[in-house]
Amino acid sequence: MSSFHKDINCDACGQQNLAGTRYACLVCHDYDLCENCHRRRNAHPFHPMQTVLTQRDFVLQYGANGSSPEELTIYRCPYCNQDGFSLGTLLKHARALHHDCSQKVRCPACVTFRTGRYGTHLLDWSLAMHIENAHMRFGTGDSYYSDHLLSTKLSSILRR
Repeated sequence: MSSFHKDINCDACGQQNLAGTRYACLVCHDYDLCENCHRRRNAHPFHPMQTVLTQRDFVLQYGANGSSPEELTIYRCPYCNQDGFSLGTLLKHARALHHDCSQKVRCPACVTFRTGRYGTHLLDWSLAMHIENAHMRFGTGDSYYSDHLLSTKLSSILRR
C-alpha cells in the first residue's frame, strides 16, 4: 500500500513521487501540486483542485467505515469548485447547473483513482455525460462504480 503518489510530480516546486496529499487541477491537463505548494495558495489560484489522498491514507480514512466508492463524498465540481459530492450527487449537480458548460475539465473520479486517460487528460465531452457513460449504468442512474474499480489496483485495497 503506497504512502506516496508514484509518477506524480508537483508542477510548482518539482517534487517527484509526491508524498502525502496531492492536489490535482480539474481544468488543466495533468497539473498537480504538493501539500506545501497548495497551502501557499499563489501556486495555482482560481482553479478547482481535487484533493487526492495516497492509497494508504485513503484506506485509513475510508476503508474501515464500510462505504462503497460511489457513496464517498470526496469529489469537487470542476466548474464551480463546490466540494463534498458523491459520484451520484456530482452527476445530478453537473446536469442541473452545468449542462450547457463547454469548458473542458478533468473528471474528479478519474483523477482520484487514476483510471483511464481522463485521470490526466481533459474530457472531450461534458462531465455529466462522462460520469454517466464511464461510471454509471447508462441511462439508469445506478452506479457500477464499485465493479468498475474492481479492475483497478485500488479495489484490492478497499476490500481489506
